[in-house]
Amino acid sequence: MSGFKHSDTSKELMRSLATGRTHTEKSKSKQKMTANSATSQTVIFTNNKSGQSKEFVSIRRVADYINKHHSYIAKSLNNNGIYKGKYYIIRIR
Repeated sequence: MSGFKHSDTSKELMRSLATGRTHTEKSKSKQKMTANSATSQTVIFTNNKSGQSKEFVSIRRVADYINKHHSYIAKSLNNNGIYKGKYYIIRIR
């Protein structure tokens, strides 16, 4: 299925109009609320070798951080929270 294709001049015009645009405080607060919604869970990610911990707002953020699919992280959480490939422990708070 193919959709509408913008011309190169239209793309350049939209790009120039969007340059320098920033998010308002209202939209930033909405983004934060969405990230902390009832479905997302805080995940604490710990490296066993270095002992460093990092906190993420969702499983998907952890997956992006270690370049793995989010379903793999969810399965690791169901198996005692250990990702054995690189010795990480993942816990949900």
